[in-house]
Amino acid sequence: MSSEFVCKRAGFSLLELAIVFAIIGIVLAALWGVVGMVRENIKREEAVAQMTAIVGKIRDYYAGRACASTNFGCPVIDTDLTNYLFRQSVLLPEQLRDRVAVLLVADHPWGSVGANGVLLAGGGLIVRSVGDGRDSFQVELLGLKGSSCVALASALSSAGAPKGLTGMTINGGAGLGLPVTPEAAAVECVAATNRINSVYSLRL
Repeated sequence: MSSEFVCKRAGFSLLELAIVFAIIGIVLAALWGVVGMVRENIKREEAVAQMTAIVGKIRDYYAGRACASTNFGCPVIDTDLTNYLFRQSVLLPEQLRDRVAVLLVADHPWGSVGANGVLLAGGGLIVRSVGDGRDSFQVELLGLKGSSCVALASALSSAGAPKGLTGMTINGGAGLGLPVTPEAAAVECVAATNRINSVYSLRL
């Protein structure tokens, strides 16, 4: 008696294999996007926590002193305090990047490398005096890509941000209204690498 059953070769056709690979590609692309968002959120939260610590330590260091300067002599105008504050152990050790033997420069969580891998002058984070240094100081964050710039500008002016923020500019533009909305930040964060300048009161 002849068998009526026909044996078929087990396996996938090329079409089935292509569909499986397409599904895997879609899933991996979605996961990659989620992982990227999570990493950005972690860096943003780290940056806000870092800024909160920096602002607090600077205020503690200058409490009762004449002004934010390297020698407490006023007036000072736009003096770079970064190297000095490192040497006084005011800035956080994890920010330190010793680019030049005699100059200590600081990085933020996104690093200090700008467009095309070029090192940013002074590092990724610079602290400066403002005016005569009696009332305010400025923290500048450099080398931020657009999405990071928007998220960080909003986060640094939100309820959980460092206290005493009196002004913020992005890429040298006009002062932004506080708190900074993502929509307002998006208008300014349009460079290849953006910079945020935040001005804080020296004493609360």
